Amino acid sequence: MTFRLADEVFAFTVETVHEITRVGTVTRVPHAPYAVRGIVNLRGGVVPVVDLRVRIGLPAIDLSPESRILVTRTRDRVLGLLVDSVEQVAQVDRNRIAPPPSDVMTEQSEYIIGVTQVDDVFIILLDPEQVLLIPAGLVSPEATGVEL
Repeated sequence: MTFRLADEVFAFTVETVHEITRVGTVTRVPHAPYAVRGIVNLRGGVVPVVDLRVRIGLPAIDLSPESRILVTRTRDRVLGLLVDSVEQVAQVDRNRIAPPPSDVMTEQSEYIIGVTQVDDVFIILLDPEQVLLIPAGLVSPEATGVEL
């Protein structure tokens, strides 16, 4: 499942994304980790929404008509991941996924598990488990926890 953040294309495996939904009202929650945009009502359930831009170190932006929430289930929890837009489901041969170059990796980017190229576009593959671990630097001063 490919999606955009800024001008880059990222992806999760299809099994990671259970649903894609338009962004409605997102309610802010005081003292939540900085990357948590707020909560939404999804068919009567409360779902936390993580701004994936903020999580990976990009500036937050205003929502647009193309903004979407990728609903995921990880660590036995349902979470929404806010993205700029959803692209497509792309079939990628596992043998064409390369590890990320060590020269561009840091402790804060351990959520990147590989890169591949479809046509002339690089796609950065993310690990949903790791991307939801919020580093201390992205936690607001008021927040007490560092993991979602």
